[in-house]
Amino acid sequence: MIKQIHRVVIVANGKRKKAIIKEIQSSDYVIGVDRAAFWLVEQGVVPDVAVGDFDSCNAWEFEEIKKNVPNVQSFSPEKDFTDTELALGVALKKKPHEIVIFG
Repeated sequence: MIKQIHRVVIVANGKRKKAIIKEIQSSDYVIGVDRAAFWLVEQGVVPDVAVGDFDSCNAWEFEEIKKNVPNVQSFSPEKDFTDTELALGVALKKKPHEIVIFG
């Protein structure tokens, strides 16, 4: 039986405040976008998936993402969609009741 995902939280690049962490629930499916995936790991939140071209990460940060996040979807910087649009596509495939975007 496939677990129904009620809420997907996307944390994108942009202004991120630690208050975001308090908004994330343990039952949420969390998507970290580009360097925001690293920021989440730094805050003690392991995203379910990291999505992006990771051009805003240095090599060490990207390695930390790959070490900690179970599913990393890396794309070429030359693409038709923004990293956040790609994350939204991942979220929509989960057919959640709600999608929340921070960043």
